[in-house]
Amino acid sequence: AGHKVLVIGDWGQEKSSSSRPGQEMTARAMGKYLEDNSETKYIVSTGDNFYSDGVTSPESERFDTSWREVYWVDDYPVMRSLTWYISVGNHDHTDNEDELHQVTFGISEDQWEFDNLWHSWEDFENGFSVLWVVVDTQSMRHDKHDVEAQLQWFEETIASSNADYKIVVGHHTMYAAGRYPGSTTVRRMIQDIMEQYNVDIYICGHDHNLQHTRIKDAGSQEH
Repeated sequence: AGHKVLVIGDWGQEKSSSSRPGQEMTARAMGKYLEDNSETKYIVSTGDNFYSDGVTSPESERFDTSWREVYWVDDYPVMRSLTWYISVGNHDHTDNEDELHQVTFGISEDQWEFDNLWHSWEDFENGFSVLWVVVDTQSMRHDKHDVEAQLQWFEETIASSNADYKIVVGHHTMYAAGRYPGSTTVRRMIQDIMEQYNVDIYICGHDHNLQHTRIKDAGSQEH
């Protein structure tokens, strides 16, 4: 058996949004997959958790209307039981730093794992280890929340790990073939570090479609 997780990004719609039926349809597909693959360990979010401007407090009703009411459904008890590991995207950030409300929310909600805008965890499964590292690419792009501290933490976390596999999660693409170009800022800040310490995969959102790329002359690193 492998190491199964479910990854989703760009998902949190208002009830009144024309995109809400698409979110609900995706949730049903997730629930069906998880019932058939109950060994899946958790769900990872690549950000843009609450369109269009994040949440205004840790008690925002959006945690119910855009998250619990969509994914915590009785028809799919496996999905309801899983922890979500969170990152944030551009739609979660505001000039008032409302993105921090999602961190605060995680203090009281065990299934919302988000103790900092950048964080990491390590898994052991079937004889191998996986390091997961979440970065806040919107802060990198807009020089928020002490980017130098984030980058120092990022390099130290990856450099000090002996995990068999290293996976980085962010919101923005580094390279893309869709609507948005890859972020040159994110590439400049973390790509060399990822290559130096043999990161295997970079998982991201933002482009609203599924892409799988491999960087030429960058070993086996995949995006």
